[in-house]
Amino acid sequence: MNEIRLDSNGVMLRPTKRDLCIRKRAVEMALPELMSYLGSDYVESEVIESVLKVIDGPDGYTITKTLELDGWCCGSRLVEIFDQDFIGDALREQVKQWVKCLGVDLFISIGTPARSRGKEGVISKLYPETAEYGLRTEEQPRTSYWVFPAEEVELVDK
Repeated sequence: MNEIRLDSNGVMLRPTKRDLCIRKRAVEMALPELMSYLGSDYVESEVIESVLKVIDGPDGYTITKTLELDGWCCGSRLVEIFDQDFIGDALREQVKQWVKCLGVDLFISIGTPARSRGKEGVISKLYPETAEYGLRTEEQPRTSYWVFPAEEVELVDK
């Protein structure tokens, strides 16, 4: 499994929560709390190996139950630890780095007609740190919008 995905030109693609580098960073973020909870009976390298397989689970309970089946001694505190959004935090951190490294800029202005993933509307919010656009469709209230990666948004001719 590759840690970093590249396009056909060798340029790094936007990180996703399924990327190994994101999962590794999430485990790194969780590790201090995990080792504090688990105590000295657990070997850090083995904890990393086990957690890396399950860190992207849907919630703390599911992750903990999976580890329990793998022989871990689990409790409600472990569920609380895994209920933290380590994957989301790692992904946001890495996307911000990706935007900086590649110099990704937003070129569509607020109020411009655009589309993404079958949704059509106007750009209503800009997220330069993560290179994302807020796209409000006609059916949405003025304060609501979909958030899409910049590379998936295209202009609409009106």
